[in-house]
Amino acid sequence: MIVQSNLDCLLRILQFNVAHTILFFRITSGLVPFASHPVCQFDWAGCFSQDFQAIGRFIKQNSMRISMHPGQFTLLNSENPAVVENSIKELSYHAKVLDLMELDATAKLQVHLGGVYGNRQKSIERFITNYRALDENIRRRLVIENDDRSYTLKDCLEVHRSTGIPVLFDVLHHRIISSGESMGEAISLVTGTWHEDDGIPMVDYSSSDTNDKRHSESLDK
Repeated sequence: MIVQSNLDCLLRILQFNVAHTILFFRITSGLVPFASHPVCQFDWAGCFSQDFQAIGRFIKQNSMRISMHPGQFTLLNSENPAVVENSIKELSYHAKVLDLMELDATAKLQVHLGGVYGNRQKSIERFITNYRALDENIRRRLVIENDDRSYTLKDCLEVHRSTGIPVLFDVLHHRIISSGESMGEAISLVTGTWHEDDGIPMVDYSSSDTNDKRHSESLDK
């Protein structure tokens, strides 16, 4: 079965990472294919509960830090109610994965603010409204990330001030678009958005292509 194979593979990856002192890992969204889609009627959470618990125990025993990043079509600020509804279902799936692993609130789900839809301020307000309507099991894990096209660190900090949601800082995205903050200033501002229950602030740092406009297709050595 695909889910069992995926969970077995995840555990092997985590074991490899621990052996090589890699203690921060982003879990794929594809552990359970179509989990948030109506076509999935299978009780995957019940069937694989022990596997999820075993993976969670391994993570906790080795003091690993875990995150997940729902895909680009997870848009809480969409103007289309159906898209928002589907986004919430996708977030619920991701939160359930981490809950089944019995991980605390330091295991995070990172999302972008979404589209601008011709009106940045209204789109930000729509995100805030929809965020406040989320179940607590999602809200306690959700963090927002500055992106490389639409929403800068300044925008994310505005949302934080209204909601308390932590901001995950992406270094490359900040180099592409920003509101003028230096890297030092940005890190200082982001650090203040995280609380003790959220754990140590997370930062995304990645290699870029030669034009510094997108993620590199390979690792720099």
